[in-house]
Amino acid sequence: MIEYWDKPLKVGKTDVYYARVSEKWRETESLTNQSVASTDTNVATVGTTELVGDEIIKIPLTGVSPGLVQIDVDYDTATRSDSAKIFLNVSED
Repeated sequence: MIEYWDKPLKVGKTDVYYARVSEKWRETESLTNQSVASTDTNVATVGTTELVGDEIIKIPLTGVSPGLVQIDVDYDTATRSDSAKIFLNVSED
């Protein structure tokens, strides 16, 4: 899955973004684990992430410098795992 977050992140600011794992993929299972990483920590860094409910991953991000950054999101249920690549634009104020 590849997605783009519409709301840009500002340099020097921290904001919270959310990744939602579709019910179709999860079927009747809940998320049990997640891991989130920025592919370029010179553009954005990832804070402490958490699972919210059965399907949402809360992701705090801090803008470091302007650019387009890829956020890799890995997630698991009790029986399977998958990943997503989400792109985010980091801009000056």
